[in-house]
Amino acid sequence: MFIIDRFENGYAVCETEKMNFINIDVSLLPDNVKEGDVIIRDEDGRLIIKNDDADSRRKALIREKMNRLWK
Repeated sequence: MFIIDRFENGYAVCETEKMNFINIDVSLLPDNVKEGDVIIRDEDGRLIIKNDDADSRRKALIREKMNRLWK
């Protein structure tokens, strides 16, 4: 699983689960991805796809933490 941090020079700079950063060529990504989206490799490890379920869970967790912070 990777989280897109930003786009630079034709690459998506992504954070890994181990909190490292890797660059993925933008041409390998689906057209609809943006900063903050969660992407994963398919079962074969070749195709990168957007993971809407993980993305929604991650954003809900962040929202929950922000709400607790401002209470």
